[in-house]
Amino acid sequence: MSEIKILSVHQPWAWGIIHAKPSPKDVENRTWQTYYRGTIYIHAAASKSSLRYLPFVKARCMNVPSAFMFGEIIGRVQLIDCIRNSRSRWAEDGWHWILEDPEAIADPIKTKGALSLWQPTEEIKEKIIKSEFFRPDAKDLQASILCREQAQNKSGPCEKQLTLFH
Repeated sequence: MSEIKILSVHQPWAWGIIHAKPSPKDVENRTWQTYYRGTIYIHAAASKSSLRYLPFVKARCMNVPSAFMFGEIIGRVQLIDCIRNSRSRWAEDGWHWILEDPEAIADPIKTKGALSLWQPTEEIKEKIIKSEFFRPDAKDLQASILCREQAQNKSGPCEKQLTLFH
């Protein structure tokens, strides 16, 4: 596997990149440009300071959860371009990192984040390489919520727990 690049993103934006419906957050707004193109793993930052933007996200998405993951790698996307003039509903001022093909990670990986595009430790890299990813849709999301609720309540079978929210 080639070099792994990770981007830490505050919630609820990290969730929006991977899970938002009717369409995922296809632009990540940054003050800086990148020339990197390819797979980036999305790390939900530990900070909760951006949760103040939750009303903004709820106005644009129909499946916003009541809780979010923090301090974990939650999925991956393809970074296909970096421009200033995106017409996406998610675009704001600055550089627009154009994202596509979001995939959620079956078992989020707990790790500290970092600024800029960063590389994981060897231990985290091995966990990423061994991870399973899936394209989130409403069925996957509902199944994962039900599975989590069953696991928390110890009620009902759950062959594979997909922990999407903490």
